[in-house]
Amino acid sequence: MRETSVGGTGLHGGRQTRVVLRARPGPVGIGAAGRPLPVVGLRVAAVDHATTVEIDGSRLATVEHLLGACAGLGVHEGLLIEIHGDEVPLLDGGAGLWCAVLAELDVEASPPPLLVLEQGVVEVGVSRYTFTAGARQLRVHVDYGDRRLSNEASWAGEAEDFRGRIAPARTFAFTRDLDLLARSG
Repeated sequence: MRETSVGGTGLHGGRQTRVVLRARPGPVGIGAAGRPLPVVGLRVAAVDHATTVEIDGSRLATVEHLLGACAGLGVHEGLLIEIHGDEVPLLDGGAGLWCAVLAELDVEASPPPLLVLEQGVVEVGVSRYTFTAGARQLRVHVDYGDRRLSNEASWAGEAEDFRGRIAPARTFAFTRDLDLLARSG
């Protein structure tokens, strides 16, 4: 069995944590509470300065860069993710190093398990999500209230584009959030 381990510090908890990635047959799974569970069973539990998911009663924080790398590279099968701790390590602040780690495992891309079959719109607060049947392109409009940040981004679903243009993007914070981050470690 091919595997690799990555350790580091969690951004929000400030604790040391480790992730073990194992190539194995079947859909991508997350090792939570000592047993592998399918990643499709994840539920978003919080999105305050990071993405926290819940699976079978366990919460895992700051998963966005690791899971983004899996999705961006088309890794939907052949991987088990074991998170030792309650948060994924920050690493380079983006998905770039996760892409490199996944490349070490040589897990092949596979089709996504879910497809958009019909057009739909979901609105949550001021956020609006529009889905188009069969589309593999992602376009977002986000207003951070800061002219220095672009409000528009898009991705056509290509792994090389993700690896070269999106994965190197880094986590950022506003000055107004620094006290909160410092208090959390």
